[in-house]
Amino acid sequence: MLVKRVTNTARSWLLTASQFVPVIFTVWALVVIRTLPGPGDSPPLAVDLSRLPNTVVAYSSSANESGRRLADAYVSYLRDHFGSVRPAYVNNVSGYEVDPDVLRYLSSEGERSLATYNRRYSVACEMSGDLSWTADGAAARASMLFNNQGFHAAAITLGTFTNALLRVVAPHNTSLLTVNHPLPRTLSDTVNDEISQGFEGMAIAVNLQFGMSFLAASFVLFVIRERSIKSKHCQFVSGAGVATFWLAAFVWDLVNYCAPCAGVLVAFAAFDVQAFVGDGRFLDMLLLLLLYAWAVLPFMYLLSFIFAVPSSGFVWLTVFNILLGNFLTAAVLYVSAFNALTLLVGRQEQHPTCKN
Repeated sequence: MLVKRVTNTARSWLLTASQFVPVIFTVWALVVIRTLPGPGDSPPLAVDLSRLPNTVVAYSSSANESGRRLADAYVSYLRDHFGSVRPAYVNNVSGYEVDPDVLRYLSSEGERSLATYNRRYSVACEMSGDLSWTADGAAARASMLFNNQGFHAAAITLGTFTNALLRVVAPHNTSLLTVNHPLPRTLSDTVNDEISQGFEGMAIAVNLQFGMSFLAASFVLFVIRERSIKSKHCQFVSGAGVATFWLAAFVWDLVNYCAPCAGVLVAFAAFDVQAFVGDGRFLDMLLLLLLYAWAVLPFMYLLSFIFAVPSSGFVWLTVFNILLGNFLTAAVLYVSAFNALTLLVGRQEQHPTCKN
C-alpha cells in the first residue's frame, strides 16, 4: 500500500508541486511586509538646501563694495556645497540695478508662474549696510526670506546665511551643518506600532492559512479516486486490512506534508521573523505544524466520504478550509485588538502625560 502511494505521488508531479502553495504564499507575504516601510523613529535630517534640489536662491546687496563681501560669501557657500542650486543675484537682473529689491523680484516671479515659484523659490536673502568689523563701523544687515510652502524653509534660510557670515570671519572651508533630530515616539505611538506589527503577523498567518487550505485538501484526491473507481474495494477483497490502508495513507501524506512545512520554516528563518523563529520558537513552530497535520489529515479523510469526484472534493474542501480558517483568524484578530486597546488604556492611565 505504501509503495502504491509513493508511485502515485511520483507520477502526479503537478499535484506534488501544488503542495508547495503554502511556501509560495508565505514567501509572498514576507516579501511584501519587508518591502513596505515599518514603524520606527524618524531619522535625523540635514536642514540645508540639499533638501530642496533645483532651487533658485535670490539674493541682493547694497551698492557699496564693502557691503558686497557678505553677498559674495553667500553665493560662494551656495556654489561650493549645492551643485543643483542656482543663485540669482538681483543686482545684476535687468530693471533692478538701481533698486535691487528682492521682494519685488520674487513678486514678479510669482506672478509669472505660481507653481514654478512654489517649486523653485524657497529661500532668499537681502543684505544691506556697510560690512565693517571696526568698533565705529556700522554692522551689515540682512533680511532672510523663505517660502512657507516648505516645512524646513525657515531653518534652511537661517542656516544658509549663518554659513555665509561664517565664511567672512573664519577660514574659507569652514561651515556649519544643522541637523533636525525628531523627538522619540511617545508611549501611544509605541503601542500603535505594536498593533500594526500585530497586523503584519496576522497577514503572515492569513497567507499561511490560505496555503495550508490547499495543502490539506490535496490529500483527499487519492482516497476519493481510490473509492470512486472501486480500487479500494478490490484491495479490501484481496485481503488488505482497513488499518493497513489508512495507516499507509496517513504515513505517506505526513511525509509529503513535512516537505512544504520545512519550506515554510526555511522562509521564516531566511526572513528572520523573530515571532516564529526567535528565542527557540523555531521548534515550537515545528511542533505546531506537526500537530496541525495530526489533526487535519484524519479530518480530511473523514470529509472525503462526502464526495465521489476527486476534483469536486478538492475544490469544496479547499473552500471549506479557507472559510473556517478565516473565521478563526477573525476571532483571533478581534481578541488581539481588544487586548492591545486594553493595554493602551491601562498605560495611559498610568502615564497621563502620554495622552498629549
